Amino acid sequence: MKYHRERRHAPPLDPSRIRAAVSETPINHQPVFTLIDQGMRQRIEAGTDVNGRFVHTESLSDVLSLAATAPVSLVLISPNTLSGQNPRMVGRLTTISRVVALFYGDDEPDQILELGAHGLREAVNLRVCEGWQHLREILHDELDPLASRIAAVVLPPLQDAAPGTRKFFGAVVRSVRTTRTVKTLSARLGMPSSTLTSRFHRAALPSPRVILSSVRLLFAKALLDDLRRSMSSVANELRYSSPQAFGRHVRHMVGVSLGELRRDVTFGGLSSHVVEHVIVRHLSAYRTFDPFSSFGGVHTLAPEKPYGHLVH
Repeated sequence: MKYHRERRHAPPLDPSRIRAAVSETPINHQPVFTLIDQGMRQRIEAGTDVNGRFVHTESLSDVLSLAATAPVSLVLISPNTLSGQNPRMVGRLTTISRVVALFYGDDEPDQILELGAHGLREAVNLRVCEGWQHLREILHDELDPLASRIAAVVLPPLQDAAPGTRKFFGAVVRSVRTTRTVKTLSARLGMPSSTLTSRFHRAALPSPRVILSSVRLLFAKALLDDLRRSMSSVANELRYSSPQAFGRHVRHMVGVSLGELRRDVTFGGLSSHVVEHVIVRHLSAYRTFDPFSSFGGVHTLAPEKPYGHLVH
């Protein structure tokens, strides 16, 4: 695939048009940016039931331009739209956003392998039914209203953090409903769990396990605030083996029972506690920390239990 030819068939998209499209996205719904051909745009809109949340662009420059001023959590691209564009821009985009390549032609797998050399880590084969199901799952992760609520709490304090740090926390928030372990999270990020944990250890930051558990605790509290949900249904949704296992985890994290977490702890109070202990206290380190890089200083590991009792 040749990228060096000048792209002539699609004029640049006015950034103001992109921002206008984002402003029209329903509240609490994260927009999904695409760089795909017109025919596939219509198929994806019809086949994924998330109409109104796609922001279609004409170049990687459009997305990078918007990312400079607003969060971009998911970008869908198809290799056949990248002719004439610099593949290194895909690499830049993967440092600040989740980028998923969609392929539906015979020659595109080779093109995706080429993009892999520049940082692309996810691809979906839309030539098979399983690929469409995988795409729906990806979109569900991104557009989950509860995940959006948690993102609104967790991500703003990281505005000045390094792109790799913001990408990591974004991945945690997106996958919080279905990810219980660091092993599963690290697999999604494309690295061994031992490598991910070691990088946080060397930077004297809370471990990935603590961060994942803390964000899952916020998700649990948001679910428990819906009084129509039983403790068992919340435990099942968060993929605990039983309500008892769920309760033991909550008591270990914050020193209260499930009933007390539902009744006596507010979402605002819990979120402030999480943000303070997991993010705010470490902002100076997060400004330069990149968990996707093998470089970093060696320091003393931060405490593993940052929470005190929230109910007195």
